[in-house]
Amino acid sequence: MVYLDEIRPWKTAWLIEAKVLHTWKPSNASFGESLEIILSDKKGCKIHATCKKNYLKTLGEEFKVGEWKKLYNFQVSAACKHCRPTQHMYKITSSTRRLLNPLISKKMTCFFH
Repeated sequence: MVYLDEIRPWKTAWLIEAKVLHTWKPSNASFGESLEIILSDKKGCKIHATCKKNYLKTLGEEFKVGEWKKLYNFQVSAACKHCRPTQHMYKITSSTRRLLNPLISKKMTCFFH
């Protein structure tokens, strides 16, 4: 398991724990339907993540604000200069239907109320 400041684009087998801070669906139809997510790790490092249309039905409902998730098997790419909601130099994109697991055993509710 790694922190968000350690992930890089050269592999997809990352495993992270992150809290869902914010979610939204863009209103711009030219980009296609997606779910945009801001995640934060235990150190407070934030990253932008995108759940594309292909995975919205299986993953979209799983990203609930305030919940901690274990995420794995995702793509990491350079963050766009025009749409960069965090200062992280990369962003996460869903690349599989099996992207996350809820963290049931850990109660980290005091982090980022």
